[in-house]
Amino acid sequence: MLEASGSTYVFDPSVVQSLTVGDWICTNGYSPFAQFIPYEAAGVLCQITSARCLEALGDREGQEMSVQKYNQMAKDLLKMITPRVDGKSKKVTNPNSLSRNNGLFGVKFR
Repeated sequence: MLEASGSTYVFDPSVVQSLTVGDWICTNGYSPFAQFIPYEAAGVLCQITSARCLEALGDREGQEMSVQKYNQMAKDLLKMITPRVDGKSKKVTNPNSLSRNNGLFGVKFR
């Protein structure tokens, strides 16, 4: 590839000859596929996809409702995945752990 600007790619002629319909392209070091989408974000992704489909169908009213729902879902997702406590982290311990009882099942070894 010689140059990428916005959504326009200019390729070397030798590369163009090897491209066929259906080939995936991306910039160096990136993947054309999403590598990791958190499970909690799947609903938000589906919602914005439905908004885009309604837009393509010309259903402006349905699209606006879908975008409003998406905006609310995105806000809720951000609240869910962002840290809730600022500052020092809290250590969580298991009161029934072996190290806490100094032995197996509360039996102390000497």
